[in-house]
Amino acid sequence: MRTFLAILLSSIPAVSLGQTAGNENIDGLIKKLGSQNPKDREAATHTLQERPDAVPQLRAALKSPDPEISGRAARILDYIHRSPLRELNAAAKAGQVKRVIETVAAWPSGEFEEEVWHCVRGLARNLKEMHKKKGGAEIKLLRLLRDATPMVIKADRITEATKGEPDRHYFLRVGEVDLDRRRLEPGAQPENWFADSPAIVAARSVRLLTNNTHMIFAGGPVELMNGGGEPIRDSLIVSCGDVTLKCGMANCLIVARGNVTCLGAIHDSRIISGKWVICKKEPRDCTISENDSNPLGVIRWPEFPKVKLVEDAREALAAGHIERFIELTAKWPQGKHEDDLWQLTWRLTKGMADKHESNGGGRIELRTEAWKVEGLPVFVAERITESTKSKDDRFYFLRAGEIDLQPGRRKPGEPSRNWFAHSPAIIAAKGVRMPAWRSHVILAGRSVELDEGGIGVGDTVIISGGDVTLNCDLSNSLVIARGKVDCANVEIRNCRIIGGKSVVSNPKSAPHCIISENDANPLGFIRWFDAAKDKVVPKSK
Repeated sequence: MRTFLAILLSSIPAVSLGQTAGNENIDGLIKKLGSQNPKDREAATHTLQERPDAVPQLRAALKSPDPEISGRAARILDYIHRSPLRELNAAAKAGQVKRVIETVAAWPSGEFEEEVWHCVRGLARNLKEMHKKKGGAEIKLLRLLRDATPMVIKADRITEATKGEPDRHYFLRVGEVDLDRRRLEPGAQPENWFADSPAIVAARSVRLLTNNTHMIFAGGPVELMNGGGEPIRDSLIVSCGDVTLKCGMANCLIVARGNVTCLGAIHDSRIISGKWVICKKEPRDCTISENDSNPLGVIRWPEFPKVKLVEDAREALAAGHIERFIELTAKWPQGKHEDDLWQLTWRLTKGMADKHESNGGGRIELRTEAWKVEGLPVFVAERITESTKSKDDRFYFLRAGEIDLQPGRRKPGEPSRNWFAHSPAIIAAKGVRMPAWRSHVILAGRSVELDEGGIGVGDTVIISGGDVTLNCDLSNSLVIARGKVDCANVEIRNCRIIGGKSVVSNPKSAPHCIISENDANPLGFIRWFDAAKDKVVPKSK
């Protein structure tokens, strides 16, 4: 392994050792270290401190008979030697976490180990204190990380097969961690206890099966899996990529530049994401922040490049311009930023269902809940009918210009070419006509007509920029139309029906329903666009 000084010198542009770009002679500067003029001595000292290329001459100057020259040369060499350490501390102070991680993971063994440890621990403490200052619970992680520098393990990659001393906990400084003892042969003993290491800094990814407390800084994605029945507690996780938690978490601080996905129960924690926070189970007593490029005012992530399509869709939703959102998303290019579109669509419909419930409606159990983490496979077309072929019978997230599914138009004996009528999520720039099955989320720029599909329909959200016609019974659902809603010939139960114009229903067939007519600002969120006046309809007072 190269010496620490060699690593430092390798980053210096090649120049003549005797000359600077300004033609100032190194030997002349060293001679000035012994000048009778104090100002000359100080000026030469400061200049040489910024001249790592002067190291060979400075080493020679250590043997100078002039104690002023030899003493200053020794101090200058020490200053140059500590230059990477100063840069590391400056990066930590500036919140440049990725630079800190890359520097610490590559740090040569045996060089300033105590100072490096104090830098990493100090960054963790700063995050913990800011978390607490902003109302977070005490994280007990740092009680395990005492002042004494833990034993360091440095490697490019660590797995359960990497040999280490048993029952020793380490400060891992590595390129990558992939520890999963489930891969061991039955009866085989692990070669190490690295999965119990309280402190990990990895330049790339961390994948860990554990049930212990950890401080993890990773330059890439982090995936934690539960090695026992209890949740992981009192941990700090900082990732420059995505974080996936396949375990319960309690009293933790999780910070990611990318997405944070929680598949297990999480409570009493703070989650900060540069993109989305996606939780399969409802977080309990947690503080969640998304699209945060300056977590806790400590970390400064480089901002993701702005994608105009995504930003336009966000702005449309933020303003309640649902027709604009439908127009954008129905024509969304397949394969481009699909996770952003799915999260925006999911959050819109979940938000409307929650507003319905908070305003006296019943709880809508959205079928799309099952896919809120990973999303649905996507099918995009200009027009979808019963004759449109699909590759398989999977449930899809349909995005189309128009959807017109009428199985009755098939010839006798003709097999079904798709299962699109079962799709849980549908966006259409124009109209939707289809048989309804179970539960749907339907966003349509124009009219929606649902026919009887043979199975009771419930827990559905329909938002239409035109009229809505229901030819099937509906329960426990939310229907919003800019135009009229016609449900006179069917039974609707425990629903909220909001029409921008009239709502035609049979009072005897609409028990426990909330019906609103001439509503230009449904649930205080949607603001319909008035094409005739070329402006947004003002919010209701």
